[in-house]
Amino acid sequence: TETCTIDEIRGLKVPYSADSTEFCPLDGNVDIFACGTYQLIPGTKRKVGKIHMMKVCDDSKIGFKEIHSIETPAVLDLKWSQRLIGGKMLLGVVESCGSLVIKEWKRGENEGESNDSSLSTLCNFEFERSESDPHSTIVLSLDWNNRVNNKEEDTKIVMSLTSESAEEATMAVCKLDNNGLTLENKWKAHDFENWIAAFDYHQDHLVYSGGDDCKMKGWDIREDLSRPIWTKSFDMGVTSIQSCPFQENLFAVGSYDESLSIWDNRAMRNSLRSIGTSGGVWRVKWDPKGKERLATASMRAGFKTFKNDDSNNQLTLESTLRSSCEPIAYGLDWSYDPKQNLLAACSFYDHFCCLWDGKRDKPTKLSD
Repeated sequence: TETCTIDEIRGLKVPYSADSTEFCPLDGNVDIFACGTYQLIPGTKRKVGKIHMMKVCDDSKIGFKEIHSIETPAVLDLKWSQRLIGGKMLLGVVESCGSLVIKEWKRGENEGESNDSSLSTLCNFEFERSESDPHSTIVLSLDWNNRVNNKEEDTKIVMSLTSESAEEATMAVCKLDNNGLTLENKWKAHDFENWIAAFDYHQDHLVYSGGDDCKMKGWDIREDLSRPIWTKSFDMGVTSIQSCPFQENLFAVGSYDESLSIWDNRAMRNSLRSIGTSGGVWRVKWDPKGKERLATASMRAGFKTFKNDDSNNQLTLESTLRSSCEPIAYGLDWSYDPKQNLLAACSFYDHFCCLWDGKRDKPTKLSD
């Protein structure tokens, strides 16, 4: 394996703590990635954020440049719709004020100083909040159901939420159509923070959840949601789940127990394979080019890529990007450009956003 340090890689310092990066998957925009940020205003419960729109480019010393940004409430997670909806490029954003917001990205023709790109709100859904504490409801994660499913009329988004009481919902599903966002389901899934919600991309009536109660659960949203269809216990909280876009029934799981594991939803007694990551896994992402590679944002252990070998039933560490100052690796995503092996990465306390060339042979620092 090869290790590259953030000290060797040039990047961009953003104003607030960076916690989410997502490459655009849509044709003509695979050189665009979004970076979401989060900041607590000292002495208050108010949380603010920004969304930075970045463009991969050769004429920058850091390999990319910011072409647009907007002020928002604190961003906890953001993900692109994998398909055009009504001919529009849409970015789903979940915010600290208890909202799911659908943003429309319009790429301008001029990406210089007089840039005319825009990221504007198309619609939003606000969850009920306590009158005594309007900051009590926070939406923590989201996932779209259209990675494999191409039925525009059945576009849905699943979310995980904080819960202030034993009765409050921690999971929700909204439908997106011409009338905006409509709440279809909400239910209590976990006793503590419900860190992650994810669709099964091949059977989108199946939803996965993970929480700080050290449990991962599967749900059939067509059925009674008072009980899961299965539950698996972990040693620590379950923080990240992603369905494999290339193979039915397969999904990857990351946990605070410093492990990455691969599961088959038809045989949930044990994982198919797992590997230690040396840090809690805040995000796990399949390489959009195939099921042979995955990447993790492994918090204090940095960013990592792994080889997923079906034939030998093994996960193998390929490369690591980390910092000497342990800034907490939170956001990570692969480029959808078939000619690139780039990953966008961001870390929390140092407000850092960078591109990492996570090649199969070795990571390399970006050119000056």
